[in-house]
Amino acid sequence: MDLFDTVGSAGAPLVLVTGPAGAGRTTLLARLREELVQRGTRVSSLRFTPDGTAAPAVFGTRPEPAAPGLTGRAVPWSSIGPISGARDNPVLARRAAAAAAGSLLRGDGNATVLIDDAQWVGHDSLAVLEALVRRVAGSPVRCVCAVRTPVPDAVSENGSAALRRLRLDELVRSVRLPLIRPLWT
Repeated sequence: MDLFDTVGSAGAPLVLVTGPAGAGRTTLLARLREELVQRGTRVSSLRFTPDGTAAPAVFGTRPEPAAPGLTGRAVPWSSIGPISGARDNPVLARRAAAAAAGSLLRGDGNATVLIDDAQWVGHDSLAVLEALVRRVAGSPVRCVCAVRTPVPDAVSENGSAALRRLRLDELVRSVRLPLIRPLWT
């Protein structure tokens, strides 16, 4: 089963794409975005920076067709944080996740969120992301997170705990990208 089938199949709402620097995670997200848009899926893309800031991301070169009633991008950018205090307040995290899920679940719910550099997700955003994955479970909505491995120690503990909880509830599927070695070495 390839990544396109994994994202399109029923089951876990979170698809984790891991691999070392240079493995092609961002390129894979760009190809996935183009394929999903071609299949009629609404796609929202964001990227995290080392300081935990989320920003809209542009993957690929083809513009997304506008969804009915919307202008511009097919899905408005769905922020998953940071919501100050979400890490320590599960009710706040669930409310923020419900707000983010609103545009994703609209219509037939055929939507995907692509997240690049998810290893930099801050604590509050991570709480919202975990709540979002739980909120969209059972729907066609998928979150695809690209994570550089190994994950820096400063961010791995909280991410590992959240991932462990989601895995226990069978809400995660993982795809590992190997480092591609050039032929001329």
